[in-house]
Amino acid sequence: MAADLDRYLRAAGQALQNKDLMLASRIAAEAEDAGHRDHRLLTLAVHHHIKANDFLRALVSGQRAYEAGPDSPDALGAYAFSLVASSRAADALPLFDRALAKTPNSAPLIFNRGFALECLGELKAARGEYKRALALDPNNAETMGRAAYLAAQQGDLKEARVLGARALRLNPTNVSAAAVEALAEIGDGEYDKVERRLKPFAESSNYDAQSRIMAYGIIGDAFHEAGDTDAAFNAYRMKSAIA
Repeated sequence: MAADLDRYLRAAGQALQNKDLMLASRIAAEAEDAGHRDHRLLTLAVHHHIKANDFLRALVSGQRAYEAGPDSPDALGAYAFSLVASSRAADALPLFDRALAKTPNSAPLIFNRGFALECLGELKAARGEYKRALALDPNNAETMGRAAYLAAQQGDLKEARVLGARALRLNPTNVSAAAVEALAEIGDGEYDKVERRLKPFAESSNYDAQSRIMAYGIIGDAFHEAGDTDAAFNAYRMKSAIA
């Protein structure tokens, strides 16, 4: 059993060295299925399950990670992230705080804490966390995209467009940054561009449910503003079907 665990740890570690988080998390999920309860692997397994939109399994893995490594910042963060994915963002915040007390300059932890605050509707506080994460990791497209989207939501369109454009240059598939561009297009009356921009995100299973819901919602808003009520209703229906 110990030799088998070591094999999984080495394989996942090699994948992480190659910057292949998807492979590392899949290996970790396989290790969990094989009965291993190492907090390092369970932390990675959480990401695998969330990517697959299996939030119940993510929560189980997160709790197991926490039980196996209660003092590990990574395990605390993974458990907290699984709670956010399960619509329990308020329960996640104390865990993020405990993890950040141990590693206060962890940009991923700060970002995820910001996302929890965003889920709770605390947009000003969430935006502050995204800015703090960007100060530590200034070229992170995901953080930049979320910061841009919240800036747009709060009416700061200048900052939103600057951050959104930077995020898209770093990663053209960043859905939050694409959403910012789409919101700007609605503001400019360029409604026909919105569906073309966001439809690939809305229809692809490669994106998480929240991203697809956001994309369909903005598409619906564009059709509504353009006066096409049938198309708007259809977009909102697709949004509701995912939710």
